[in-house]
Amino acid sequence: SLTPLSGNWNGNAQGIYGVGFYDSATKKFYLKNSLTAGPADKVLTYSSASSNWLPVVGDWKGTGKFGVGFYDRQTATFHLDTQQVGNLDTTTTIQDPTFINSDAVPFSGDWNGTKSAGLGLFSSSTACLLDSIDSTACNTTTVVICSNTCSILAGRQSNVSSESVTAYLPSTGTFLWMDSNVTTFSWDGMRQLGPSPSAWLPVAGYWRGQAP
Repeated sequence: SLTPLSGNWNGNAQGIYGVGFYDSATKKFYLKNSLTAGPADKVLTYSSASSNWLPVVGDWKGTGKFGVGFYDRQTATFHLDTQQVGNLDTTTTIQDPTFINSDAVPFSGDWNGTKSAGLGLFSSSTACLLDSIDSTACNTTTVVICSNTCSILAGRQSNVSSESVTAYLPSTGTFLWMDSNVTTFSWDGMRQLGPSPSAWLPVAGYWRGQAP
């Protein structure tokens, strides 16, 4: 299956995101530096990846350039290519047995405003946020009121330096977001985009760039 992705793949100074996707059948990431039509600017293959690993992307080194990687649900382990060179150079195992063989879905964001992205897992209406790729336990746990079919992403919705939990509900074609990652849950905003209900899959990004 194909999973849509977004990120600053070439580390451009304007912080402009491109798009891409991961093909689990071929274990390939296809990355496009812009929003224009055409072939991928970069294709990365990870033959050692298991077919059931889930893709995740993020600026884990804080350089502006996104890396790519995987999350293995069976072992609650992230396998990351932080340099985007085709080599899985970082392994992080979550030291919480509840995540082993769970339905957790990975995501990534700059939760504390350091410009280096951390990791995240969403399972059973709970978002577990890890401040860095070296963290092995949740630094913040946020209860997220969201249906089982919602998708969880990271977004910076207000004028702050950190990113926060964002959800997409396909049943209504609606994005919902929190302005900060607090343990007391509340959605701070919402916007409907596209059809309702929707079979579209969500991505989020800085399509026109961002301030340094």
